[in-house]
Amino acid sequence: MVTMRNLVFVMLLMVAVGPAMAQVTPPPLINYQGVLRDKTTGLPLNSTVNLVFTFYPDPGSTGTDILTDAHTGVVVSGGLFSVQLGGGVVADGGGAGTYASLSDLFRDFSEAWMQIQVESETLSPRVRVVGAPYAMNATHLEGKRAAEFIDTSDAFQSKAGGLIVGQLQTSDLQASAIGAGSITDNGSMYVAGLMQVAGALHPSGGIVMPEGTALQFPDGSTVSSGRTPQQIATLRWYAAASQTTFPVGALPEGVAFDGTSVWVAASGSNNVTKLRASDGTNLGTFPVGSNPFGVAFDGSSVWVSNYGSNNVTKLRVSDGANLGTFPVGSNPFGVAFDGSSVWVANGNSNNVMKLRASDGANLGTFPVGSNPYAVAFDGSNVWVTKYFSSNVTKLRASDGANLGTFPVGSIPFGVAFDGSSVWVANNGSNNVTKLRASDGANLGTFPVGSSPFGVVFDGSSVWVANYGSDNVTKLRAFDGADLGTFPVGSNPFGVAFDGSSVWVANYGSNTLSKL
Repeated sequence: MVTMRNLVFVMLLMVAVGPAMAQVTPPPLINYQGVLRDKTTGLPLNSTVNLVFTFYPDPGSTGTDILTDAHTGVVVSGGLFSVQLGGGVVADGGGAGTYASLSDLFRDFSEAWMQIQVESETLSPRVRVVGAPYAMNATHLEGKRAAEFIDTSDAFQSKAGGLIVGQLQTSDLQASAIGAGSITDNGSMYVAGLMQVAGALHPSGGIVMPEGTALQFPDGSTVSSGRTPQQIATLRWYAAASQTTFPVGALPEGVAFDGTSVWVAASGSNNVTKLRASDGTNLGTFPVGSNPFGVAFDGSSVWVSNYGSNNVTKLRVSDGANLGTFPVGSNPFGVAFDGSSVWVANGNSNNVMKLRASDGANLGTFPVGSNPYAVAFDGSNVWVTKYFSSNVTKLRASDGANLGTFPVGSIPFGVAFDGSSVWVANNGSNNVTKLRASDGANLGTFPVGSSPFGVVFDGSSVWVANYGSDNVTKLRAFDGADLGTFPVGSNPFGVAFDGSSVWVANYGSNTLSKL
């Protein structure tokens, strides 16, 4: 066995770098060849040895090693050996930072010195590495990876820090903070934090601001979140447009949207009020039966259930004209439209009634169990909550066949369909239950506020009116995640969605809130 060896010649053959190719990353390897001779005889060595290559930031310091690369069983023939540096067992050194490859090393250090150990003998001096190995940094610019730069492709890119530009044109912008001279946005713009624009702002798409924030202009005027692009562009905040709470009749309960207007039933005034959805302007109040409760829109008319007079009233949407009053069961509450018929839940008759929307003809009465309350249509079936039974019943809309009864929480009231699931507000257990519409499977129960009543779907989220806590809860429909709780009036009851805003009937304050 040879115990002393000396490195007499070293030739470094570095990685070859061809023409620049944006998607090619150089391998973190260096071809390294050397000659070992026996120190005593001077003859070329023929043996198998273990080699350790250690890289330092300078020629003489200790404890600053960047990384080591160990190669075992290296064959030396006629004195010649060959290894690929970076291809052995690479380990982080004792110096500052963490390094797992040669490409990391040559990215961060302008100087690198290599120390070689043959078996137990450390050769000296260290050898400075120059030139070709730094080609491994070809995918970096001043130490930064190519992926850290914004390119001209159509791929979505993100920047973690701030962005200050002279002029910015974009089709889709999402940022936590923006400082810019002018912005032209052709899509949608979302800014989570501060946006400062010294020049012009041209949002042809829309501006989305977090709840509770405001847009401030150079003259000091501000507009809070929820305003339309047209309002922002003209800087005109009409009183009706800025208002978010609107007076209605006494003890409002049910609320529905007809495509342009919102209708609310005031059980204490025996009438319904029609408000323009865009600005809340009162378009009229129309008498109906005793203690009106539920409201539903059928495409041309509004149907109102009158639980004090055991009938429903049909009003023409355009002018509120009374098109007829039709008898139903005892104490009708919820009402829903299925595309051709109107369904009414008769609270004290323990059934639901199906009326033809065109003329109010009775198409059938179907038993559902004790104290039915609210009804919702899922595209092919009608779901009925029963507030003293802690369950819901599913009826086939075409013929009223009972397709099953499914347990939910305590005292279920409001019910809504989100496209695939049915949501039930459980007034007695302060939560909502999500059921799969196809088979009634329970997909989860989610806490909300106190004594929830109404529930509505807005296209992505479910809103729940919490009668006992004077607020509404917004849940993500996909998984029931709580997206926020928002104060409204006293004793919120019914809810409706108008395509952009949620309307809440406040039973205790005789108002309608727009969120």
